Amino acid sequence: WGAKSVMDAFTFSENEGLDATLSGRLNMSTIKAFHEVVEGMVQGMNFGQPHQITYWTGDFIPTLLRLARVPLVDDVNKLHVF
Repeated sequence: WGAKSVMDAFTFSENEGLDATLSGRLNMSTIKAFHEVVEGMVQGMNFGQPHQITYWTGDFIPTLLRLARVPLVDDVNKLHVF
């Protein structure tokens, strides 16, 4: 997960307009190649096997239903705060 942390730092710097090249010590093609390798590694760890997709989506419907229910019996209160 250390490589993912570094990838996230590069992504953050790019999104915030910071110099990801560390003052020219890295070139953008190296950063892009690193990003592609780490992204593939993370995706493989999370979704590498068919049953792992269920891990990530299996709780979606119960969570959606929990968040969608009306919190108060009195329907005069239209503000739905989670």
